[in-house]
Amino acid sequence: PMWTGLSLRYRLLAKGPVAVVVPLIAVVCAAPFVVDLRARWREGLADAAIAGLVAMVVAAPWYVAMTMTHGVEFLRVAVWMQNVGRFAGQMADHGQSAGVFGLAAAVGVLPWMGLLPAALARLRRPSTNRREAVRFTLAVTTASSLAFYSLSASKLASYSLALMPPASALIGIFLDEALDNVRGNGAAAFRWAGSVLAIVAA
Repeated sequence: PMWTGLSLRYRLLAKGPVAVVVPLIAVVCAAPFVVDLRARWREGLADAAIAGLVAMVVAAPWYVAMTMTHGVEFLRVAVWMQNVGRFAGQMADHGQSAGVFGLAAAVGVLPWMGLLPAALARLRRPSTNRREAVRFTLAVTTASSLAFYSLSASKLASYSLALMPPASALIGIFLDEALDNVRGNGAAAFRWAGSVLAIVAA
């Protein structure tokens, strides 16, 4: 919870409240499949409370200082307009199409983008296997981030950076397994990667 709180603090300072909302959506979507919520809901709430408290204690002084310096206008512009307004469509003519955003995300994962379909094909509903739980959570995080930014009114290509860590880790888990069995599923995955690189080069 402490490390999560420090991560949230950095998100709040760097990108504002929306940077907390996006991973929260992923957690809410993935948690029912990877954690026994009936048995661990108290522990989950306690962890969330600690993480939230750490994030607020560390991030709040900056927000307070900026509000005292610039007044309520800081909250209206920096917090509301640049976060909620940007993604709810209150900022007109801002951003590119969903296609540009998706292309930026795909290019960002090169040269391993060709492994992503094979990595997704390995997805299974997690049971007690921690690797499967991590794989599933990474896939949900990638999908929920893609959905959030694709549906938002603002689509800057740089938002694709949010997809790259979970997608790269998902590919990395698959690649680790594929290297142990190159003659099996790995060979097809490497052909995928080779094809993508050839298309990009062309």
